[in-house]
Amino acid sequence: TTLAVRVLTVRQAASWLPCEVSGFSPPDILLTWLKGRTEVDPAAFATARPVAQPGKSTFRTWSVLRVLAAQSPGPATYTCVVRHDASRKLFNSSQSLDAGLATTPPPPQSHDESRGDATDLEDAGGLWPTFAALFLLTLLYSGFVTFIKVK
Repeated sequence: TTLAVRVLTVRQAASWLPCEVSGFSPPDILLTWLKGRTEVDPAAFATARPVAQPGKSTFRTWSVLRVLAAQSPGPATYTCVVRHDASRKLFNSSQSLDAGLATTPPPPQSHDESRGDATDLEDAGGLWPTFAALFLLTLLYSGFVTFIKVK
């Protein structure tokens, strides 16, 4: 079984912690998140259904935890915990994150305000949720296509 946790940080908004698990069978698996030693509310993360891996008799899945900058004023350790009936071991992977750093404004950039092509940073703020939604949609679509091809 392979387990990986990475950090995707969006300035002034949120950080995303994706947890990927692969190489397990049967497909029944439970992924949860811990902040320190406290279990995270399931409403704060999304977990995909397991999909078969092409050419193998094993499965893969992922979970994404959203950490808002306001929720974590200082550094915290987030842990993806994996429970699988076929394994007697409890798998986990941790990532330390200072979500407060996500509130640091980007460095000032010089631009000519007389030109009409300057982008307002507040207008660009809606770009990141769209990116995150499209990223998750891409993962779901690739899992669906893999499932159809394996059948």
